[in-house]
Amino acid sequence: MIEILFLENVHTRTATITEIMSVKANTGNAKMSEELLCSRCGVNVRAPYQRWCRECRSEYNREYNATHREQINEKRKARLASMSEATRALKKAQAHRRYMERREEIREYQRRYYEEHREAILEYGRVYREAHRRV
Repeated sequence: MIEILFLENVHTRTATITEIMSVKANTGNAKMSEELLCSRCGVNVRAPYQRWCRECRSEYNREYNATHREQINEKRKARLASMSEATRALKKAQAHRRYMERREEIREYQRRYYEEHREAILEYGRVYREAHRRV
């Protein structure tokens, strides 16, 4: 952490390096920051605080996620192939047991919610009837 003076707010506070870099970027020439082009395609204007434009970043993320997903699937298939049939059956049974336990918990929460809701409606009816009897 570094103590710096923010001229916009005219007060001193502790700032992170990221904030310092963003202040430096914002204090430059406004036209210059608007004219910076994407370093990948060189056509579009950069996204704020980025080297690439929005389109290039989106394209890159789509490509990265697709390849990353494939790598994860390959690792999963390799792990499953290395397991014996008994181990796979055991893992499947454990997952099913956890699912059933969680389902029971959810059912219990729903049952309690509906009971509380029903009690609230009945209480409202009692209060409403009492209010109209006194009139």
